[in-house]
Amino acid sequence: MILGLFFTKGISLEIWIKKGIFKRETTIYNRLISEHFFKKIFWVTYSHKDKVLAKRLKEKGQISKEIEIIAIPKHLDFKLGHSLYSIICPIIHFKRLKTATLFKTNQMNGAWTGIIGKTLLKKPLILRTGYILSQLESVINTEKKIKNYIIKLIEKWCYKKANIAVVSSVHNKKYLINTHNIPEKKIKILPTFIDLDLFKCHQKTQRNQALLYVGRLEKEKNLFSLIRASAKSNLTLTIYGSGSLLAPLKQLANDLNTKVEFMGVAENTKLPHIFNRFQYYILPSFTEGTPKTLLEAMACGCICIGTNVVGINEIIQHKQNGFLAETTHTDSIYNAITDAVHWKNKQSIQKRAVNSIHTTYSLSKYLEEEKKLINRLCRRQ
Repeated sequence: MILGLFFTKGISLEIWIKKGIFKRETTIYNRLISEHFFKKIFWVTYSHKDKVLAKRLKEKGQISKEIEIIAIPKHLDFKLGHSLYSIICPIIHFKRLKTATLFKTNQMNGAWTGIIGKTLLKKPLILRTGYILSQLESVINTEKKIKNYIIKLIEKWCYKKANIAVVSSVHNKKYLINTHNIPEKKIKILPTFIDLDLFKCHQKTQRNQALLYVGRLEKEKNLFSLIRASAKSNLTLTIYGSGSLLAPLKQLANDLNTKVEFMGVAENTKLPHIFNRFQYYILPSFTEGTPKTLLEAMACGCICIGTNVVGINEIIQHKQNGFLAETTHTDSIYNAITDAVHWKNKQSIQKRAVNSIHTTYSLSKYLEEEKKLINRLCRRQ
């Protein structure tokens, strides 16, 4: 079999590397080829430089030689050109994509490329999303009603046209059924995976009695409330990540005269060491899909604190394998931090957290379920 994977619109191998998520994103596809499940995989990406970059990565053994890059033409490699390319891509690359057995998308933004390819080339399509775009936008951009309406229309069309929708959580499935009227039998819950050979708890490591956050510095992550809560707790807060809110977050920390360390982006392969240095990991988001950094932190034995919102409360059970703030407000986050700090039997929380990740989010389990799904879909055609 041959898979055609359509990258999220605007995303490239270069961006995966810059964001430090290259290994995390490529692991499954390298494994599917090494296990001879696919004989070839096309990656349809949004940088004209990706072919040259992929050649270097193959020479280093970082991606399989059977992964072929279908890169955007140089004259379309700009923001508006990406939008145009997302529509005409299946036409431009008709001959190569025709050889694929099936198609798959990586996120909703640009998923219409897969729908167009499915329709034009008569291939089955798996529409995979780590989070529901319209659900996220309705929380963080409530004032943009027209934009949110258009996103919902496109999203609904894509889900209706796809052969199967793969989501990472129960709340994502319920949202698609209730909001877009997608038939339940068309939706498959496939929880994301963690590389448990990489992300594991080092029992003898001395941990800092401090708070750690890893992720994007954007509105939906609720980081202003986090900084205010950490100031009240008198705990040091260390932040890894980048985003548009870096400057105002630094300003708030300075205004509050609280110790916040901004460390920039950390490569995914370096995160296990970072997680194992900290006692507490915190994710104060307004909403989430299935947050990988939370799963990785739990697998590494951090005492995890999150807000009681969709995407987090499916993973953390309050005072069982972590702690939940009742709301996304500063005081609630502070109270959850206080609960975690003063909890007497931290080892039981840590142990349950690690066990819950091993039970549900292993790479081997994900691969097994993905193979079953693809085999069933291809037999149907």
